[in-house]
Amino acid sequence: MKNNFHLIRFIAASLVLFGHCYPLTGRGSYDYITIASQGIFPTSHMGVCIFFIVSGYLVSQSLQNSQNIKSFIWKRMLRIFPALTVVLLLCVFVVGPICTTLSYNTYWMLPETYRFLKLIKLYPYIQNSLPGVFENNPEKAVNGSLWTLPYEITMYIFLVFLQLINLFKKRSLILILFIIFFPILTYYIFNTSPLKLIPFIHLSFTDTLEFGIFFMAGTLMYLFKDKVQFRFVYFVVIAFLWFGLGLLHITSSTMIKAISFIALPYLVLYLANLKGKLNAFSKFGDFSYGIYIYAFPIQQMIVNFNTTNISILKLFLLSSLIVLPLSIISWYLVEEPALRYKSLNILWKKKLS
Repeated sequence: MKNNFHLIRFIAASLVLFGHCYPLTGRGSYDYITIASQGIFPTSHMGVCIFFIVSGYLVSQSLQNSQNIKSFIWKRMLRIFPALTVVLLLCVFVVGPICTTLSYNTYWMLPETYRFLKLIKLYPYIQNSLPGVFENNPEKAVNGSLWTLPYEITMYIFLVFLQLINLFKKRSLILILFIIFFPILTYYIFNTSPLKLIPFIHLSFTDTLEFGIFFMAGTLMYLFKDKVQFRFVYFVVIAFLWFGLGLLHITSSTMIKAISFIALPYLVLYLANLKGKLNAFSKFGDFSYGIYIYAFPIQQMIVNFNTTNISILKLFLLSSLIVLPLSIISWYLVEEPALRYKSLNILWKKKLS
């Protein structure tokens, strides 16, 4: 592949890993990058937003190339659930027994131990904890990164809805609707409590809107890929409008975030579509999802077994050294083999043979 999408997602996952080092050691959410960027680039949050931008672009491509909606849904399920199932099982049957403060008998007897596996259904999000696990850590969650997966699935459902009402192919109409609703949605993001939940699915109203804007920006960039011009001069100007104006205190923090909804998708997809030697990164595999779902519990285990206050750098390096091999194993033994069944025809042929 002559693009940098695997690399961009790898970087996004690494940003999330780095950003989590601070709250997991009790140092709050203002990490070095967030402070250095004066809050313009909140590290772990931006990592997640980058994921949604790239997902909007690539998942839209997947929908367009799918034979039908069933095929699209099947491919999305294969991408998310096999690796998620494995990591949940490992959390319950490996991480839990190793890190619980309870006796083994008590841990295995409590129904809360197995209730953790309900995270596989994503909706509604349940308590992300295991009995006695990480009780002495600053944060008690076992795998705090999983909370964004229901939002990702929600974006897939929205694309399916657009396809069902025959709107996905009408790119100009989608663009017009995006332009119309963008200021309205932005207003609600800034003026609605983040604690307000959407009924039934129990997702944060503001997070859904924010991730939805980034996702749809990626979708529109794909739908208009023949019209979007990725030029370095545009990259520099847009980067300055978003980052430069903020660093120079020329505009407000609210305006900076509003600009990021448009600026970040262009910057990310400009870099993702660059041709060059970095394109070779994709030949190794897509390790980003593995990094994303394994980093949090590994970081928690490292914090759990450190009798002294571990430094951010040590936690980042040590967790990276452990998580990267796990993500490689996840890709080659779980994710890639599962994706070989993305064609429903192949699955049916195997069943009939």
